[in-house]
Amino acid sequence: MLWISTGKTKNKTEVRERPCIKGSLNDEDSFILDKGAEILLFHGAKANLHEKNQSNQYSHELESSRKGKARVVVVDELASLVPDGEMKPKQIASYSKADDKIYKLSDASGKMELTLVDTVDLTKSILTSDDIFYIDNGAELFIWCGKNASVDERRESLMTATKYLNTTNHPFAPIEIVKQGKESVEFWALFTD
Repeated sequence: MLWISTGKTKNKTEVRERPCIKGSLNDEDSFILDKGAEILLFHGAKANLHEKNQSNQYSHELESSRKGKARVVVVDELASLVPDGEMKPKQIASYSKADDKIYKLSDASGKMELTLVDTVDLTKSILTSDDIFYIDNGAELFIWCGKNASVDERRESLMTATKYLNTTNHPFAPIEIVKQGKESVEFWALFTD
């Protein structure tokens, strides 16, 4: 899996999944190549401080979630480690609002549980600060992190999301992590209110 950390300011920097091909790479952002036991971190020559910090934090969260079975390695280049390929203009997947689903990841019961919350009426009021929510529109999976979500919920959110996607008919859908208070217009457009 290849992740890009991109943005101009601290509040606008985000980590997103990208196709794992050479065409995804540039010298203006920071990248994380997740190889399981190794999490490779690469900072482009023109990557800004916010992108570097965000990718450092994200790669170490991945490392922590693997409980000692992975390590972060900073590398000087990634191009030789990913297959050839060029980025194509973003194709908008066709889907219906009826396909939208929202799940809650919570450890409030004492164990980590992913439960379906709603498939009909996605309203902002469903999101609560104490948990993590997955909004799946069939084209992309958004992980919304409530500001009071537990450390374990945050740590497990990405791994659980990957496991969840593997049970769907879109296992390679991009994943976008959204922090409470830093939601994009694209994210809020998923909701009916």
